[in-house]
Amino acid sequence: MSQRHDLSTRDHHRAKLPLVYLLSTGRSGSTLLDVLLGAQPECWTLGEFQLLDIGVGRHQPCGCCRPLGQCDFWEPILERVRRTMRFPIGYFRSGRHPNGKVVRWSLLPSILTGGPLRSQRTVAEAYAVSNLAALEEAKEAAEAYQEKVSWLVDASKDPYRLLWLQASGHFDIRVIHLVRRPEGFVANMMRSAGAVGAMAAVKYAGRWLIDNLIGSALIWRMFWPDAVKRVRYEDLAQDPEGTLDDICRWLDVPFDPDRAHATRYAVNHGVAGNRPRWESLPVMFEESWRTTMPPLHQRLIGLVTAPLQRLWRTRNAPDDAWKTGGEPMRRRASSIG
Repeated sequence: MSQRHDLSTRDHHRAKLPLVYLLSTGRSGSTLLDVLLGAQPECWTLGEFQLLDIGVGRHQPCGCCRPLGQCDFWEPILERVRRTMRFPIGYFRSGRHPNGKVVRWSLLPSILTGGPLRSQRTVAEAYAVSNLAALEEAKEAAEAYQEKVSWLVDASKDPYRLLWLQASGHFDIRVIHLVRRPEGFVANMMRSAGAVGAMAAVKYAGRWLIDNLIGSALIWRMFWPDAVKRVRYEDLAQDPEGTLDDICRWLDVPFDPDRAHATRYAVNHGVAGNRPRWESLPVMFEESWRTTMPPLHQRLIGLVTAPLQRLWRTRNAPDDAWKTGGEPMRRRASSIG
């Protein structure tokens, strides 16, 4: 594997930090997967870790329901990390784009070439080092709560964050690419935004397409196939036990089926998310779009998203074929560490 994008100047004998990264569009079930996987033995959820500082500033609740800045888990970590932090871990959610940005034109070439451009490498390394320090503190703290933590789970979703973390060589990353049917994603986004009409359906279908094209390109360029698993929201919600068992086998950690059917099996200390983070809820499958979405909208969504569905060999396929799908392309991985 090529070393041309190695940003790391660290001691290469030091073990890489194990990290499961949930890569996904919003409103596709990432919080559900995060809390269910984080409840499994030897896994520990951090939630949307890149939002930690932002969440503290906004007095948002931790998964334990206390304010993040007053949480027994996060408070001592924040005190130690802030003394040495070289770069904000919330970089990709700061400034004019607190909710993230789908297309970052300055970083797209980095994804297409498989690593940060020369002009970005110093910043990318500083970002990765700051995250490494915070994540090492989080792993040490988690090991005081449970006997063994083989994997931290980061549900940040952002592909650009994943790009810089992987490029640093500091992390042993396993990527779960969580995908929801585009009709379900569009219906969820329209409902959340209060949007109506065919143009709104086309707009959000375009976002689904762009988000997942960027994620697929990043995976293809920077990861070996055995470091990536694509998971469908539909599989997770309809068969959480089977889906989590498969993920745990892939991660080589024990699987507890009793923890697979409801959120908040145990108190978590995840950052951000939605109701499953803070409430004990049964796993429920939501696919109301099949009966509520106009047929015209469904056809338009199918047309807009066809390029990627064709890339995944799923265009116009029945549900079973969409479920099994295919790999997007022959991946080429560049080791960056």
